[in-house]
Order: sequence, then C-alpha cells, then structure tokens
Amino acid sequence: MIQCRVDMDEENIISTFASTQFYGDPDAFIREYLQNAIDACNTRAAFEWSWGTEFLEAEEADALNSMRDPFVPRISISYNSTTQRLVFEDNGIGMNAKDIEEYVAKIGVSYYNSDEFASQQLHYEPIGQFGIGLLSGFMAARALLIESRKDKCVNTAFNVTARQDLQPVTAKWIEGAETIEYITSNREASGTRMTLVL
Repeated sequence: MIQCRVDMDEENIISTFASTQFYGDPDAFIREYLQNAIDACNTRAAFEWSWGTEFLEAEEADALNSMRDPFVPRISISYNSTTQRLVFEDNGIGMNAKDIEEYVAKIGVSYYNSDEFASQQLHYEPIGQFGIGLLSGFMAARALLIESRKDKCVNTAFNVTARQDLQPVTAKWIEGAETIEYITSNREASGTRMTLVL
C-alpha cells in the first residue's frame, strides 16, 4: 500500500479563513469579534460565580454569590476615521502570553474546546468553537493589535489546578506574517482591546 502525508498549505488556509470566500459577508468579522467579546465576558462571569463555591451545594453557592457585587460585562466598538482604527474592547476574562501562543497563534485551536476550559466545569456554553474567528479581521485590516490582561478570577475559581500568569500582554500581528510579536505591557484593566488597522 502506498501512502502520502496529509498536509496543509498554511498561506492558502490563512488567506481562505480571512476572506469573503469563506464568510460570504465582508462585514462578518464584526460578528466574529463581538462573539469573542461575549464569550470573554460570559466566561469571566462564570469564573466569578465559582469563586469559593467548590465545596458548596448550589443553593449555598447562590447565597454566597448574592452577597457579592455582580460582574457587569462591558463591550464597546469604536472607530477613528482619522487613524482608520476600529477597536473592539471588553472587560472579559482577558489573555496572557500563554494564551497568545496556544490559542491565538494556532489556527483552528480554541480555548473553549481545550481541556483547560473543560476542567473548570463552568456553567457557560461558549459561542466560539473553531479558533479561526480572529483571522476574519484580515478581511478589513492589514494589522491587528491585541492588548489584554487576564482577570484575577481565573486564579481563584473552581477546579483551578495551575495558577495563571496575570501579566498583561500587547501583541502585534501583521497580515501575511508568520509570527505574532508580543511584549508585556502596562495595561491595568482586565479584558481585551482588539485594534484593527484598516
């Protein structure tokens, strides 16, 4: 029997996932980025609900959570016509350098389908599944700037086995580039700011 290796043309795959051929609608990236922000906020809310409740029955957990200030999700979209920057910002779970490497830089790998997410046993069913939505931004943008800080709730939530690095990160991804450059940043607020350079 003769066999051959199944492989992918990375450049072709990336350009396909960042095109109207794949999404149909040239504005589909707006939906994809909003879904990412909604998932980030809902995941943070689920993490916050689980703080200190791992040994409590559901009614006790609800009573404990009723005494806390509820998490208020915020998502905003802004556009600056002078600089041609479109910005999506949320106060959700946020990302760290590990997340950039494991989930942003790997096409087709989603945090929400990972063992890490599953192990948290959160009461939330995410919208995102495939780990390709971020690429849709390249239908309109020539570069993406990601500024993010992981929220502290991930270190205190139910079933956390490995403490997360809460160091904020700023990443730059240029259209067609095979690498994403990132550095630690001085972002203070939890959540993510996605800037698309149009």
